[in-house]
Amino acid sequence: MSEQILSALRSGDFSTALTLANALVETSPGYSDPHYLQALALQSSGRPEQALAAIDRAIALAPDRSDYAMTKALMQIGGKDFVESQSGLMDALALNPNHLEAYVALLHIALAQKNLGEARRLLKLAERVNPDSDSVLVSKGAIANAEGSFDEAQKWYSLAAEQNPDNVMALANLGVLHLRRKMPAFAEQALSRAKALAPANIAVLRSLVQAHLDQNQPIKAEQAVSDLLVLLPSDRAGLGLRADLRRARGDFEGALQDATALLATKPDDLAVLNHYTTVCMQAGMGESAHTALERALTTKPDDDGIWQLLSIVQARLTGDGKTVIDRWLVQRPNSPMAQEALAVYLEATGDLAGAEIAADKSLEISEAFAMAQFVKLRQELRSGNPAAALQRAQALATRATTAESQRMILGWLGLIHDRLGEYPQAAQTFSQMATYTLN
Repeated sequence: MSEQILSALRSGDFSTALTLANALVETSPGYSDPHYLQALALQSSGRPEQALAAIDRAIALAPDRSDYAMTKALMQIGGKDFVESQSGLMDALALNPNHLEAYVALLHIALAQKNLGEARRLLKLAERVNPDSDSVLVSKGAIANAEGSFDEAQKWYSLAAEQNPDNVMALANLGVLHLRRKMPAFAEQALSRAKALAPANIAVLRSLVQAHLDQNQPIKAEQAVSDLLVLLPSDRAGLGLRADLRRARGDFEGALQDATALLATKPDDLAVLNHYTTVCMQAGMGESAHTALERALTTKPDDDGIWQLLSIVQARLTGDGKTVIDRWLVQRPNSPMAQEALAVYLEATGDLAGAEIAADKSLEISEAFAMAQFVKLRQELRSGNPAAALQRAQALATRATTAESQRMILGWLGLIHDRLGEYPQAAQTFSQMATYTLN
């Protein structure tokens, strides 16, 4: 039965592996190997705490097995528990001073802790055991990568993969390196091979998703995300990305399912609510978004971002978000974002004097609110004060970071120069604006 369990693990059939391992433990609870195999199956099935309990039972039955101590340490590395994993690896080395993989694992912990000197020391110890091992070659690549020597890193990773085509770490690292070097097709090749060998490797799946996205392969990216979500059903990044991919191809029902699952993970988180709201509005489920936002405000009544999002949803549903802005100002009278929202609303509805007052209140608290700045800028132009508008626009230009914002502010600068009779400057500014193309 042991070989059947290992075969199921190698093929990615973790459910079968776990069923067989559980049965083996029931029939042979006094032997260490069944508990060891159960630990592997539990770890592969995404149950790390139960896996650690199982490997502890195996170690208790066979404390002299260095491979058990090594397995536990690797599980702890996966859980980012570096202190405990280092202790376990030292235990493995105490049982077997020539345990190559223990040196290699310690080396990678040192790299994770940005301790290059310790990593190089451990590499020398690993080379004393077996300098030609593919694990040692991968370690050389990892050190080179940490040093920024990407050509050398690629050389070592490639040599390791040639020497052992089933070395998942070599393939995964090679794939990630190709992604960094903007070679997604090569990355996909290496990562697909790594996934076939280790279908439950979360890091490999995430990198493979990125390789597909970088090649504009949305269907393949969605499948890779789905594989990830089988292992991590509540992964927020995965749920959000799959919702976006499904929405892009018109599958609003599927996108809404993912967005709803995403909302369940953190129902008062602004980024999650933004995602959920976007999907709901496109799927014609604006009331659901409204309900979710109202519910979030019961736990985070002072979150300006949620209030702003609710005002936008309210406006789209009813044509008027003023009732939400009024509630927002009662709750947060000194919020510059709420005052800005009021300024924008009042300007849009023709109350220019009220809009300027609200914009002033917003900017008195913080000058960082761009929409309030533009309300003031437009009012300065309307009231015949283009010199003040120019000064404001020039200040805004220093803070514009995206192509869209830079193009917009250049447009306003061109208009202001024209109002001031500075026609050469206006022409030059409009020409500069035309160089910013929007996707």
